Amino acid sequence: MTSTGPASATGGAPAASDVSFTAILVRNAGAAMLLFSGVATAGFSTLIALGLMAAYIGATFGAAAGTVGAADALGSIVLYAPLEFLGLLLAATAGTLPVVATVASALISGGGPSPLRSYGTAVGLSLKTFGVALAVVVVAAAVEAVVITSR
Repeated sequence: MTSTGPASATGGAPAASDVSFTAILVRNAGAAMLLFSGVATAGFSTLIALGLMAAYIGATFGAAAGTVGAADALGSIVLYAPLEFLGLLLAATAGTLPVVATVASALISGGGPSPLRSYGTAVGLSLKTFGVALAVVVVAAAVEAVVITSR
């Protein structure tokens, strides 16, 4: 999520340098990478990042809605925020996938693969999921840059 406008999904004051595709992409890809970091922390960093991002998005959207009204705030982000949310949700899914696969494997009766093997195997699927997440984030950043610069 970016901070390119008063009603951006995560809010913040707009700055001229913040509206370029590259700046938007760097911020959003960074958020996606933070969510994906759960692969290395058994999902803990993903869960913490999700909580922090949810609080930040809620607070900044609330501030934007208080400033320009909820309809205007929502109207200014409706074209790109759903794509950003989808990309970040996919990144969070990728960040928690190995630990979920490990728990599922441990719950399977009948001698499924070892938890370590399940975790390692799921990392490959997690990387593919993260690739899809980044593709969605790139598209969302392009849409956001076009929307913001066309105002």
